[in-house]
Amino acid sequence: MEKGANMEESIMAKAADFGGELQLCEMYFFVTSLARLKYPAPGAPKLAKRVKELLMSSGFDRVDEEKKRGLDHGAWVPLMLLYPEADIPVCQLLVQTNNDATYHYNMGKALAPLKGEGDLIVGSGATTYNLRMLRSTTSVQPWAQEFDAWLKEALIDGRYQDVNAVGKRLSPMG
Repeated sequence: MEKGANMEESIMAKAADFGGELQLCEMYFFVTSLARLKYPAPGAPKLAKRVKELLMSSGFDRVDEEKKRGLDHGAWVPLMLLYPEADIPVCQLLVQTNNDATYHYNMGKALAPLKGEGDLIVGSGATTYNLRMLRSTTSVQPWAQEFDAWLKEALIDGRYQDVNAVGKRLSPMG
């Protein structure tokens, strides 16, 4: 299962079983050759149903299975590097921009049983994400480096409450 960085919805949760037929590419403002890449991985409808079951049984009020939405570049780009033949079924879970870090942490806890069921869980994206600063003259903004270092330390130390608390104070766009 891939959690896409750019698939954002305001509903509680949505497991996307795209069936490998469609692909979204929101990188229209990037290099055209990247926008033409395809990653025709098959969908994982059974996994999408299992994701829905786990989330609903953990108290998530609304979980939809989306069959028409294409695979987000936040999912297919890392998967293309890991599985270049696109021979692994993919179920994508949407980022919930209207919800905080605790919400997403609880999603992860609810989906923990998947680890023991033979499913690979991949999270992609960046801890800081600001397209307006992408064309900046410096490679990495100092505030982003500081936040990444703090986040890494907090996660390694198991300070999940601290991570969840800071997530409530930060804007999703940096």
